[in-house]
Amino acid sequence: MGQRAACLRSAAAVLGEYEQLLGQGVSNFYFEYDPYPASGEYYRQLFDAMARGGARPGINFGAWTLPGRELVASLARAVSPRHSSICVSPDTGSPGLRRRIKGGPPYENKQLEAWCLEVKQSGILPTVAFTMGLPFETAHDFEQTLALIRRLKRTGAQVVAGSYKLEPGSPIYRDPGRFGVTPYRRCFEDYYQHTRALALGQPTPHPLGYRTAAFTERQILELQFRALRACYLSPGFLLRKAAQGGPSSGSGGVKMLGSMLTGSHALLQRAMRE
Repeated sequence: MGQRAACLRSAAAVLGEYEQLLGQGVSNFYFEYDPYPASGEYYRQLFDAMARGGARPGINFGAWTLPGRELVASLARAVSPRHSSICVSPDTGSPGLRRRIKGGPPYENKQLEAWCLEVKQSGILPTVAFTMGLPFETAHDFEQTLALIRRLKRTGAQVVAGSYKLEPGSPIYRDPGRFGVTPYRRCFEDYYQHTRALALGQPTPHPLGYRTAAFTERQILELQFRALRACYLSPGFLLRKAAQGGPSSGSGGVKMLGSMLTGSHALLQRAMRE
């Protein structure tokens, strides 16, 4: 829209809409802190105003960089912590690659690990998102990501992993050479045929729409599955899930464990088929 900075609505206007939605039965909200980290003070004041009310909804808070202690504490006072999370997206465990692709204020892996512990202590779930198939990513970068995922799991953070799909109009679409990417969808017809195949339940030859200098599409999907396995199939994670059934619920935890294993196997089969 020709703007050079984000235009923030007044806290009073947002608060009024929030209260209206509460009255309509909405109990979970998503706030986006990305891509305008300078708005931290704005959100702190908004959460303080929300905390003065009686409602304690669940809030998922998406953050571009690591929110400071004051903002985390302000959020914790305004929400039901057990139904809330703060999500950051370092995308990669390689600090050098992270600085190259994300720009903005960088943070190191040790800072991220310490931050997850602090957020966890506030009662809110820290969620960390990683992406496979990044421009310029190498096999060594991915191994750093895998190692960081395993360390973050030990902090109690929720870790998620995925991969990009080539979006029309995105920087990579407009200038693939700048990012070392080979695109497979370059016009409306390409996207039409891809979407039509998905709608009909047919395999699509290029599920992601691109390859990088280091990885083919299939290899990116294999990296994604390795990351998902580190996120959800670690022995400690599985044992905790199995124990959630508790003594009073019989085999509930074991059934949950079986469902996770079956679902993970189905995910791998589908990814390889596509």
